[in-house]
Amino acid sequence: MVTVFGAAAIATDVGSWYAARRGAQNAADAGAAAATATLSYTDATTARTAARDVAARNGFTHAVGGPTTVDVFIPPRSGPNASNPSAVEVVVTQRQQLGASGYFLSSAPSVVGRSVATLRDARNVCVLALSGQLWTGGDLAINAPTCVLASNRRASPSIEVTGNSLAVTAFSLAAVASCQNCGNANVVLTERFKEWQPPIADPYVHLQSKTMPRPTNGCMNRGQGNTNLQPYEANGRRMICGDLRINGGEVLNLSPGTYYIFNGGLFVQGGGTLRCSTCTGGAGVTIVLTGDPAQIGGITINANSVVDLRAARTAVDRDYDGVLFYRDFRATTNNINNPSIDINGTTDMRLSGALYFPTSYVRMNGTAGSVLCSVVVAGSITFTGTADVTQCAEVGTRVPQTRLVMVAE
Repeated sequence: MVTVFGAAAIATDVGSWYAARRGAQNAADAGAAAATATLSYTDATTARTAARDVAARNGFTHAVGGPTTVDVFIPPRSGPNASNPSAVEVVVTQRQQLGASGYFLSSAPSVVGRSVATLRDARNVCVLALSGQLWTGGDLAINAPTCVLASNRRASPSIEVTGNSLAVTAFSLAAVASCQNCGNANVVLTERFKEWQPPIADPYVHLQSKTMPRPTNGCMNRGQGNTNLQPYEANGRRMICGDLRINGGEVLNLSPGTYYIFNGGLFVQGGGTLRCSTCTGGAGVTIVLTGDPAQIGGITINANSVVDLRAARTAVDRDYDGVLFYRDFRATTNNINNPSIDINGTTDMRLSGALYFPTSYVRMNGTAGSVLCSVVVAGSITFTGTADVTQCAEVGTRVPQTRLVMVAE
């Protein structure tokens, strides 16, 4: 009878311990996933709090010195993700109680659940609003079937679709907060839109710490009738001071290289032409708008102009590989009602490369035939026209990625 009773007692307790072990593992998985998602837009302390909160909701409440502890390590202490700063390790430990098996065992065991979660790239993003809203409306017809349109705006809605005369074709829409009217019948998506997603990393954030030059070697200004300009690397390291304007009927041909516009903007009027006829193969241009924060200009491309530019796959300054336009993030002249970047595309507009305006309001109002073989990353973005948007593998442009939380260990 003693043997039968002992076997039954141990079997009963062991069964409950195995159930607790499964629960601890589930709590660790959920906690690691929650902490990883939280870490993507806040700090490690908040991520640890999120992990413990989720573990508690799964029945495992952290208490220092108590029967249950939830330890969170950022990054993980060991394993293949030990050097990954976006990975989180959660270890749930709980001492078990002895039931009838206490007659035969001197101490109760502890169950442990361990999980490591991280973010993995999922899909290419060709349009990304970094801090503001992505708004589409009006007589819009945007064709981006191979990529995602996204917004990192934390307030709702991150993305807003308005009007019934629009036509949006994309792989998907991704919003950190809500996606308003994204189920519109005129929005055709390969994969259903996603809300409350982790923020998408900025692939050009390194440019924000780059030291911009100043016109210490004098200025290079375009003289009347001059149809060619030489880049910064070939003109004695001179910058363009003030606005660079191409008026109706004028043609400006750029040579491959970097062009710095200091305290000015780029304006292409209707009937004007801006191109780089020798930008073939891996050759291309980068146009950088910089200067004193309050005087950094914008970009205006008017309808009925001809603009055909491409970025360099391997730029002279490697920080600009694949970047066509960059407006200094320090610019303070940013007004949602008067966008600093106003691109009115035409059938003769071809822009290939990254359009990077991290703190700027961007309005894109194209017409049929406009091609943005590019990645648009900006503070806020408004689409109201017609354009084809694709990625530009041929110019080596870095492409943002949607990110998924995955349990890796």
